[in-house]
Amino acid sequence: MKKIFTTLFALLIISIAIATTYTTIIIDGVNDFESDEDVAGTSSATYFITWDATNLYLGLQAPDVSSNSSQRWVYFYLDSDPQLIATNGTGSTTGLKYNTQQPGLPFTANYHFRWRTDNGYQNLQSFNGSSWVDGNQTGVAAFQSGTYVEFRIPLANIGSPTQIYLVGAMINEAGGGEWTYHMMPQNNHTEGYEVDFVSRFGFNLTAGISPDNPAYVDIALPVELTSFSATTIGKDVKLSWRTATEINNYGFEVERNTPLNPLSRGEAEGRGVWEKIGFVNGNGNSNSPKDYSFVDDFAGKPAYRTGRYSYRLKQIDNDGQFEYSKTIEVDFNVVKKYELSQNYPNPFNPATKISWQSPVSSWQTLKVYNLLGKEVATLVNEFREAGSYSVNFDASNLPSGVYLYKLQVGDFTQTKKMTLVK
Repeated sequence: MKKIFTTLFALLIISIAIATTYTTIIIDGVNDFESDEDVAGTSSATYFITWDATNLYLGLQAPDVSSNSSQRWVYFYLDSDPQLIATNGTGSTTGLKYNTQQPGLPFTANYHFRWRTDNGYQNLQSFNGSSWVDGNQTGVAAFQSGTYVEFRIPLANIGSPTQIYLVGAMINEAGGGEWTYHMMPQNNHTEGYEVDFVSRFGFNLTAGISPDNPAYVDIALPVELTSFSATTIGKDVKLSWRTATEINNYGFEVERNTPLNPLSRGEAEGRGVWEKIGFVNGNGNSNSPKDYSFVDDFAGKPAYRTGRYSYRLKQIDNDGQFEYSKTIEVDFNVVKKYELSQNYPNPFNPATKISWQSPVSSWQTLKVYNLLGKEVATLVNEFREAGSYSVNFDASNLPSGVYLYKLQVGDFTQTKKMTLVK
């Protein structure tokens, strides 16, 4: 049955909550909208409208999503500044012309998005007051897998709304014979059109659902991690883990929680920040145990710090989904005394390495003086945690001779000599 576009549109109003978790509305062809019974499979169509603090995600699962056709499209119209009277706003009640027909909208839409099922075209448009023009495409993306497609639209691209009106459909765009396969939403009205569109439909909101293929919504990632441990090897940390099975496993980001400097960063002592320190490729799909390892090379870093460090894994699927492992800790031996080591090499030309350690966290300074007591270099002048450190001293701009280097940590001071020979 051929449909006339002016009678096809229905309305959904969404309050976009600024939150760190995902919120999803699910709309299906059985309970929420009326499908065209003469088009096979449309009654099984389901829309997923999801948002977080940054993006709006529009998902559709329907048989014709996988048609790979240059004539079949998914499209949405949005009003990012909805009014009490839905036709009063800054947008248009007239949509784009699809070949021979032009849709009439039940509200003043100011954004339009459509995607072609052969993945050959997608476009976000905005209404400039008189016509539809290309909008901001930055960050707009489509992710299609089988009968499911999801569109990501940054909220900033559509005016950073707090509420929207939204209608969508899938159509067959053939000259003189456009067919609408299904609409969302609908409320017991024929032809898929909700007459009382300002009644503001209510749908249950579910927080914490990932905006991805519904086959993977709100379930554990298909990578079974059976062990995760850490061992110290000198000044290094070796992380080891094993998976029992893997499905769609892209790999593992390795993250370390590094203690913060409480004075310079203004944080409470003991808090830390997670940082990515490496990545290990996964095995994709596997039904047999796989072993992994990663070495955190502390010895190769400018400063080796004692204390307690935490590690975790961020397991990432090929489609971008991720999940964190449990957290494990490594506690290095605590430095028990102050010590300023002899520089090495000594004599030197023109560079040498100076090492020291402190059992307390404090402001630390390390300075170099000539034999007349004049300061010639400041190597360290900052707050540092208890631990062992080293720094390179380059004396290329100094003449040959004997120099003194002095460490001060709180009330502790120690001085040693070194000889520059050019």
